[in-house]
Amino acid sequence: MNDNVILKVDNLNTEFILDNNKRLQIIKNVSFNVYKGKMLAIVGESGCGKSVTACSIVRLLGKNGHTYDSSITFMPSNGKTYHLDALAPYGKEIRSLRGKYIGMIFQDSSLSLNPVQTVGKQVMENLMEHEIIFFYDFLEDLLFEKCLNLQYHID
Repeated sequence: MNDNVILKVDNLNTEFILDNNKRLQIIKNVSFNVYKGKMLAIVGESGCGKSVTACSIVRLLGKNGHTYDSSITFMPSNGKTYHLDALAPYGKEIRSLRGKYIGMIFQDSSLSLNPVQTVGKQVMENLMEHEIIFFYDFLEDLLFEKCLNLQYHID
């Protein structure tokens, strides 16, 4: 495989099983590569399967959705190779990759963010989950900031 390829999608097929047990194929035989340092735009009409394609790659399909006869190979900067199509959708291994090495920005962020929590707190949770920052460092910085604010108000 080309050393510059970080994501290789071969023959992606995604279907959803409906309430009446009928199968509805949404994605059929899609293939592409994403190269290191490059961007790939997936464009098309509303409802053509762009979001389903992305959700298929990062294993975020609903319980009634699945991929089949597909190969999704991901080679992040950690030097390992992951066969995303073989990972359990909500397993530990795929969760360790999401947010740290691969992610998706949903079209409607208001559905992704909790309106009763600050955006900063929600971003911080993701960073701490992937040990990009350590919890104790976060607490120390927060405590220092609060102490400065308290001192400012007392003076």
